[in-house]
Amino acid sequence: MGAYDIIMSWISPLTDPMRGFELHAQNMNSIHSTAVQQFTTNAQGLQTNTIASGQFADAITNSAQDFTNVVYGLSAMADTANKLDGITEEFTTTVSRLLAAGERAAAALEGESALTEITADVDVAAVAEAGANPIADVAAIILTLIDGALLIETMKELGQEVHDSVQSLIRNLWEIYYAVYPPVPPAPTPMVRPPSWASKPVDPNQLRNLVIKYGYLAQTPAEKMQLENIMKGLLQKGLTPEQIEGMMTDLTATKSSNQQILTFLNGLVRVDPLNPDSPSGTQILNFFNSTKSRTNYSLTRFVQQYSEIAGIPGSDRLLERLITSMPAKGDAIQDDNSAKGYNYEWDWVVAHKDNIARIEDVTASANGKKNEQAADIVMKSGLFTQGAVVDVKSYSWTKFDALLNQQRPLTDSELYAKMQATIRQIKRDNQIYNQTLITDASGNPLDSNGNPTTDPKKYTYKNNDHQFPIVYCFDSHGGKDNVPQKVVDMLSQQGVTVMSSPPDKVYQPSPAVQDAINAQKARQQQAANQQIQGRNDKIGALEGAERVVNRLRQIVTGGSGVPQLPGPGDTPLPLPGGE
Repeated sequence: MGAYDIIMSWISPLTDPMRGFELHAQNMNSIHSTAVQQFTTNAQGLQTNTIASGQFADAITNSAQDFTNVVYGLSAMADTANKLDGITEEFTTTVSRLLAAGERAAAALEGESALTEITADVDVAAVAEAGANPIADVAAIILTLIDGALLIETMKELGQEVHDSVQSLIRNLWEIYYAVYPPVPPAPTPMVRPPSWASKPVDPNQLRNLVIKYGYLAQTPAEKMQLENIMKGLLQKGLTPEQIEGMMTDLTATKSSNQQILTFLNGLVRVDPLNPDSPSGTQILNFFNSTKSRTNYSLTRFVQQYSEIAGIPGSDRLLERLITSMPAKGDAIQDDNSAKGYNYEWDWVVAHKDNIARIEDVTASANGKKNEQAADIVMKSGLFTQGAVVDVKSYSWTKFDALLNQQRPLTDSELYAKMQATIRQIKRDNQIYNQTLITDASGNPLDSNGNPTTDPKKYTYKNNDHQFPIVYCFDSHGGKDNVPQKVVDMLSQQGVTVMSSPPDKVYQPSPAVQDAINAQKARQQQAANQQIQGRNDKIGALEGAERVVNRLRQIVTGGSGVPQLPGPGDTPLPLPGGE
């Protein structure tokens, strides 16, 4: 066995798992749940194999756990670095350093007999595997053996390089772990409109009977007050005691816990800022009846899953949207039906609930005269989630052709028409979350010419310093329906990351569109640099003018600060630029 093979066997307990991590990461779709499980297994392997224990194990385990937690939410957006890339880069750099150090040592020690004798006496990999802290012990073992055998200085240098490289890796992993994440977009402010049903009187006897009959749902004083408000709200929405009792029978049949039922009922009477009177009593009854005939839209599912997401602001509005979009019992839920869209959003929220900050944002319109829908979902702060603004869509990319008597893909023109409303929504998302309305000193919106305007279509906006990612996620119907490249290109040109699920997938624009996007970004960066340079030039010019003024003042005052008038025989002061 030559010196190179011997040296490489000494450092292989370090390099092999790092290489395995690198190869795994290169092939990994960082947002796919299966890949996350693979990552977790890989990280656990690092914790138990020959190199991972002690401080190194703490670093990689914490980084891996942090990565695993956030990756179940939204993945890193296009064009942004993510934690996986950072960790992988550190491993790659460390492996390169170790291999280079090993090659240098092997070249210097080729033919050294003492090296072979030590290798025969001690299996470094076995010692490392049994050690309490192999990541440091490998270097220590090498140094100890070197000192005991009085080997040449080259081996000491190798041992020191191994130690230094690993310590650098540990420090860098901790820096990645403690990285500061982007913030969460501020919640927009909707107009407050009380529901009309809230002022309707109720029969106190009916209310009291319902509260007594279903009092078993409430254990604490707060829950008892909540139950009374729920029953009062249902009566105010126009439901009769008999209808409410029928609903309670259906809820009991779901075999949900009392807390789950109480939480679901509370969601029915929460006030939707966009539609304060919704859902109506009639819509609630229709929802209950409709779920009885739909396997994928069962009441049991909604009751139990709502308890999982009820703590997220806006969850009650998502429930309201789902209820009001549900067709009557027996009616089919067609492609592109809003019920299918809200059902997909529901599934998406449940799957990513731990990483969601808000659902179904509502904001005042640009002119402040009404409320309007904003983002479907706003993600939490995180290196992957990034406070992203997410809209989810359940679209069909086919159309029934009567002549062919079958479904056919949408044409480019049909796709373009289908996406126009989406593009308008993207523009509004940017206005709400990434831009600031330009106004005069009195707060009046300005048009592109700087004139006050009351037309929202003419309002102008400026970009905020921090830009939150805009993401559109399309239902892939279990991986059977890919987003057409034409759609990916159209939305990518709007600065949007296009995804689908399940399974999670990020789509890339076509090369030509990506080149155009890159060119546009370069132009924007150049314009920004020119603007900065222009400001600096103005500042420089002002500073230069200030120096001239100060010099003139010094000349005029003779340095005393008091103007000095020339005497009768004095020569007049020369003007700047004069002869």
